[in-house]
Amino acid sequence: MKRTLTLSLVLGALLANAQAVTTISLASLMDPNGGFTIAPIPTGRVQINLGDGTPGDRDGRWLPTDTSVPVGGAGFDAFPNEENFSVGSLDYDEALIFGTGVETIPILSLDLSGLQTDVDHVAMAAADITGLQAWQFGAIDAGDTVTFTDGVLTSIDVDVTADAAIADFDTFLGGPLKVFNGNLVFSGNDISWTILDTEFINAFPIADGNSTLDWNLSGTVLSVIPEPSSGLLALAAASLVFRRRRR
Repeated sequence: MKRTLTLSLVLGALLANAQAVTTISLASLMDPNGGFTIAPIPTGRVQINLGDGTPGDRDGRWLPTDTSVPVGGAGFDAFPNEENFSVGSLDYDEALIFGTGVETIPILSLDLSGLQTDVDHVAMAAADITGLQAWQFGAIDAGDTVTFTDGVLTSIDVDVTADAAIADFDTFLGGPLKVFNGNLVFSGNDISWTILDTEFINAFPIADGNSTLDWNLSGTVLSVIPEPSSGLLALAAASLVFRRRRR
C-alpha cells in the first residue's frame, strides 16, 4: 500500500511538471526588394524578385555596367522560394499559457533550417560569393520569448547572431574562416536579417582586399497576429464616442 501511494505521488509530480511542447511555424512573407551586395568583388546586387521568378534565374544579379539588366544563370538561384520563406520553427511550453490576458514565456528551442534552403548559400557560392559557407546562427537565451494575448500569438521577440562565413585562400592555407557578422531579429510579427560588415578576403590568384557585405532581408511572420496599436485603439474609441453623440 505504501509503495503504491509513493509511486502515485511520483507519477503525479511528473505529470504536473511535464511540458506540453508546441511548435510555431516561422513561415514568412519577405520584402521582394530584399537582397545583398558584396563589393568590390563581385559587384552588382542580388535581389529576391529582381529576376523573372523562374527556377534558376538567380533572382537577377545586376551587371556592373548596366544596373537595369538582370542576369540569369541556371542553377544559381539565390532565393529559390522567392519571397515565400519557410524560415523554420520555434517551440514553447503550452502548459505555461492559460489563455487570459497578456502572457510572455521563454522559447524552448529555435530551428532556422528553412533559411539554409530559402537563402541558398550553395548557389551564392557558385555565382556571387565564392567560398560562402552555411549560415552561422547563434543560440537563443532567456530574453527570447513569445507573447500571447488571450491565448493568441501576438509577438515573437528573438535576437540571435546570423553570420556569413567565407573560406578564402587564407582558409585554404589553414587560417580561420572570414566571418561577416549580422543579426536575425524577430519583433512582434516582423523579421529582419541584416549584415553590414567588412572583412579582408584573400582571393588569390584573382585579387584580394577588403570586401563589404551589405545584406538586408525583412518581412512578416505569418503565424503572428499583432495586437492593435494603442493609437488605433484610441481612434476606435473616439469613433465610437462620435457615433454615440450623433445618435
